[in-house]
Amino acid sequence: DLGREVPVTYRMQYDNMCKVLDALHIQSSKKTHLNRGGGARRAEDNGASEAQIRRAGRWSVEKMQGCYLTGLPRESMRAMAGFSIHPGGFFLPRGTTTPSKSLQQQIFPGVDDILLQVETGKLERDLAAQGFLRLLQYLRVVLIQDAVVLRQSQPHMRFLAHPVFSSAEFGAFANEMKPALETPEKPISVAIVEALPELTNFLDTVQTNQIAQSQLAEHTNDRVEQLAALTQQAYVSLSGQIQAVAQKQVRVIVTVQHQSLPSSPPPTSGALVSSPPSSHAPISWTSSSSTPPASAFTSSSNSTANPASPAIPSALLRL
Repeated sequence: DLGREVPVTYRMQYDNMCKVLDALHIQSSKKTHLNRGGGARRAEDNGASEAQIRRAGRWSVEKMQGCYLTGLPRESMRAMAGFSIHPGGFFLPRGTTTPSKSLQQQIFPGVDDILLQVETGKLERDLAAQGFLRLLQYLRVVLIQDAVVLRQSQPHMRFLAHPVFSSAEFGAFANEMKPALETPEKPISVAIVEALPELTNFLDTVQTNQIAQSQLAEHTNDRVEQLAALTQQAYVSLSGQIQAVAQKQVRVIVTVQHQSLPSSPPPTSGALVSSPPSSHAPISWTSSSSTPPASAFTSSSNSTANPASPAIPSALLRL
């Protein structure tokens, strides 16, 4: 009886494999690596791709497979087990009947309590421990369902002598499963997969495309709603700015500068000559309004300046 702390050496593995091969009358030069080559060839014969076989044997492992994928080559696993490489094409009659919860808890007792303690933090929250305990919960159902069939085909198996498989509850479950084993009826979905695999693949592709289009439409609707909300916010903000500008008071400052008119010679006799109108005085204004005030325009005088009169000084008027 080996303890948990004793490692399994290569020699121990080799000796046990030799015993297994001798018991099965198998002659092979390979012992410990026998399943490596045989499994790869079996997977290839059953339709598994080379990439799936490499992934199953971990030959030429890439970063994506080692870091991000689960490491389970499902296509190769199905092929090595003798099933179709396409999912959904296998029906297990005994899988249609599920044992009661009380019967399941008789297999691997205490698993539920330990898993609860791990999940609640009473024990160390180890992901590997959680996965292993959930696997034991799944194997409960598998063992009970298989035991019903094995009792008929292999009644001498040692684990069938366990009291669980002799209890009244297990007997009731076996009677419940009996009709499913005697008259198995395949679901329509499985029958279609077996009869028309290409049609099944086409329907699966159509369904996948419909799901993708539905997800894309939902994403597009979300983006449209976001853009509509942003547009509404921008409109409200711009309207507020326009109203604020419209309510502001405009201050206009106008500067008008008049210059003195130059003196002209006296008119000649016998003719009436009017002095030419002088050009407008320079006018400037500063305003935020679009129209200058009317008072900003001042025309010069049309009369002739009096040379005897003093010059008009420049004035700076502010309105």
